[in-house]
Amino acid sequence: TWDASLVAPKPRTLPSGTRAYIANHGSDDVSVFGTLPATPEYHSVIKTIPVGKKPTAIATTPDGRFVVVVCEGDSTLRWIDSSPTSGTADLVVTTATALPGGKGVIISPDGTRAFVATSTGVVVIDMATKSVSTTVSVASGTRGVAITPDGTIVLALTNDGLIVVIDVVPGSTTQYRVVTTATASAVSSIGSGLKA
Repeated sequence: TWDASLVAPKPRTLPSGTRAYIANHGSDDVSVFGTLPATPEYHSVIKTIPVGKKPTAIATTPDGRFVVVVCEGDSTLRWIDSSPTSGTADLVVTTATALPGGKGVIISPDGTRAFVATSTGVVVIDMATKSVSTTVSVASGTRGVAITPDGTIVLALTNDGLIVVIDVVPGSTTQYRVVTTATASAVSSIGSGLKA
């Protein structure tokens, strides 16, 4: 059975539209739901996957190959194999550490990087090596992240209610630096174009 009271916000659906993954913050696992109409799995829990402590956010890779789960309780990022034909389907296959107080995650449109909102700022993950690449420090910490459709700017919501704008263009002189800070209302005009 599935207890809705244990669920963290924002379930994520695979690009194929066949499954949705939902983080269960209170039970340290992820529920997999069938989302393809006219199949026996439709609107049913297919599987429950144990992950780290207190999963808080989920993202899917653009190719649908992996689901990544931020686990606030043990400062990890877990990779779930979401390929149904794989020998490790619906299992945690990799874990990255050193992500304190993780609250949110977004993957770049090209699938090469993940950005994790943490208590120290925004942690950048290299998706090829599945490891921490760098951290963009933010004094108050962050609790949410979004990325522009072209993958050049990450916006992070800080714990004191501001938005920091981070340049993530490879090779830029300001790559992985906060280039400006604004109130949430100041960036609302581009909100409809953000991936969060």
